[in-house]
Amino acid sequence: MATRVVLAAAVLWAATFSYLAIARHDAFESNAFDLGYVTQTLWNTVHGEPFVFTTVDGVPFSPEGTLDVSHLRRPHSLLAFHVEPILLLVAPIFAVWPDPRLLLVLQAIALAAGGVGAAALAGRRLGTSAAFAFGLAYLLSPSIAAPALSDFHGVSLAPALIFLALCFFDAERPRLGFGAAILAAATREDTAILIASLGAYLFVRHLIAERRPGALERAVDSVGRQLPQLNRQVPGPAPTSDPLDRAGRPGLWLLLVAGAWALLAFGAIIPFFNGTISMLVRHEPGIGSVFWHRYAWLGPTPVAALIGAVVDPGRWIDWLLRPDVLAYLATLLLSAGVAALAAPGTLAIALPIVLENTFSSFDWMRSGGAHYSVILVPVLLFAGMEGTRSSVRTTIGAGSRRPSVKDPAFGSRQLITAALLAILLIGALANHLWLGASPLAPGYDWPTPGPRQNAVEAILATIPPDVSVSATSAVYPHLASRARAYWFPALNGADVVALDVASSTSPIGPTEVRSRVSGLLAGGEYRLAASAPGFLLLRRAAPGQPAESLADLPNRFYDFARAPAGALAAADRGPKVTFGGQVHLDGYRLADESTQTVFGPSGSLTTYWHADGPEPASLSFRFYLTRRPDGAIVGALRDQAPEPVWYPPDRWKPGEEIQMTLSLPRVRDLQAVGVAIVDATTGSLLPIQAAPGAALWENGTIVRIARLDGGG
Repeated sequence: MATRVVLAAAVLWAATFSYLAIARHDAFESNAFDLGYVTQTLWNTVHGEPFVFTTVDGVPFSPEGTLDVSHLRRPHSLLAFHVEPILLLVAPIFAVWPDPRLLLVLQAIALAAGGVGAAALAGRRLGTSAAFAFGLAYLLSPSIAAPALSDFHGVSLAPALIFLALCFFDAERPRLGFGAAILAAATREDTAILIASLGAYLFVRHLIAERRPGALERAVDSVGRQLPQLNRQVPGPAPTSDPLDRAGRPGLWLLLVAGAWALLAFGAIIPFFNGTISMLVRHEPGIGSVFWHRYAWLGPTPVAALIGAVVDPGRWIDWLLRPDVLAYLATLLLSAGVAALAAPGTLAIALPIVLENTFSSFDWMRSGGAHYSVILVPVLLFAGMEGTRSSVRTTIGAGSRRPSVKDPAFGSRQLITAALLAILLIGALANHLWLGASPLAPGYDWPTPGPRQNAVEAILATIPPDVSVSATSAVYPHLASRARAYWFPALNGADVVALDVASSTSPIGPTEVRSRVSGLLAGGEYRLAASAPGFLLLRRAAPGQPAESLADLPNRFYDFARAPAGALAAADRGPKVTFGGQVHLDGYRLADESTQTVFGPSGSLTTYWHADGPEPASLSFRFYLTRRPDGAIVGALRDQAPEPVWYPPDRWKPGEEIQMTLSLPRVRDLQAVGVAIVDATTGSLLPIQAAPGAALWENGTIVRIARLDGGG
């Protein structure tokens, strides 16, 4: 019954997150990295070019740290970055429906299936009530919800496979368990390390059981002889009956095969494709891993980092005591329940990946969000199961026998188990409410594609699948099912350039995008083919066609900068503020973004403006952030909102309501947001005339828009 309830919950979970992931994609919130490049990799794999993608071909920026893509030996190969052979199994499914939405649905189903796997394993090892608790705890984990709403990653297919492997081992079907574990290792190179660690655990567990049969029971029996009141509850010595104790041989094979695969991936495949091996042959410094810069604070190479950790342990100890690191470790513990601490040997399986995430300088890896902790969840819950069994045995002396209602200790066992499972579920729910990106979390903002996005999709549908494209980050996944797709501003002679300036253009900002588009039109190489609010489609110009300019853009394009009807009425109004006598700040709206992390939620600020008449083109808007608790200005965001960059004040019509939207990272660390208007010709800030009650900073040159810390 419990498994059926979890199965129903998993189906609901898969349906909900499939919908949310697709809605997020349709709202142009997915990205070139990672949904875009995975989609294109699968498309090329289906068409005979395994692991080929052109996403980073010619990009004038680093897609990872300080990496110069031109230094890569094979920048067109995914294998220069990651080793994910599981994609070869996904490719035939993708061939049926070559659309990124398929990947989002497949990922949601695979993640949900892990909940059924958790329930099945817990039911086998602990009973019906545990199946219900561990299955729901899995589905509530933020580390499971986050990857479902963070594009697509092959590693998200691993949790269900890990649970499947453990279930097979527990059912004494080692070959099937070995196969499922190896499939999990194929999801990404670091998952192979986790699977090798699982193999080592099973092998060592077998050795301990073989060399010390009945050790736990004899210890309890000794205690029972000293405490007569417990003596009647102590079973006699008996050899272990736990199937996992007899999984030593497949465990050893897992250790050897997965370990060898991890060494091959890190030591040969990635270095070959990124050029490290050929560079070393030429006696040049190799690139190594393109991700090592995340650990460069520990040392320039892995060996140097290990030596430094021994020579200067205080450095990494201080790192472990950082509040964000402690918060990350806390969210992992909440995923497993406190009972996991009673199974330190099982928890040790997760240690390599926990260290990989914890010591990374890339915040997302230890944020509790995205996909970086997804493979830890099955191991942590497995540790929770083993810790629950261990706690019951140690406290009551249950031994290895199957619990029976005739056993005098049966009631006590049930009580302790129920208490531990209740703690598990309470912790899982608290964890979900703290970090979960789901409709259950307070303030969750459902992604809602609107008319603008629908208009853009209609234009994209007119692009033939056989033409090459260059696209901004948010558009790229929608056009990635083709042989040649590039990440704007890389062009590489693309036939079509698709630019959604109102969505993410990462890693370049609105000003650079506008400058490059102006150059493309003025140079006569491309002409405007279609437009929608905030979107431009350019096609290669035919010989002899006249050049165009930004002045030729249709008026409809600028609608994304114009506030929709009723928006100002729903906004918060502060004291009247006027800049330079003619530009008026009318109101603002603060909104939380969907994804939460241990660093606190992010948010967005939309401000509303109007002018008495067209203003000089030289005016620009500069937003300022102050920190808690001292109110010091810690950042000036220049030209971060795309609306005034593309639709500057010199184009505003009298009385026209303009909106500007700004992303606010880590709102928890911020106290307030202010704004100033700069005259670029003189470098001076426009004078501010404000009604009583307005807060002015820096000698009255900046006005505070909103407090973020709840203050007045």
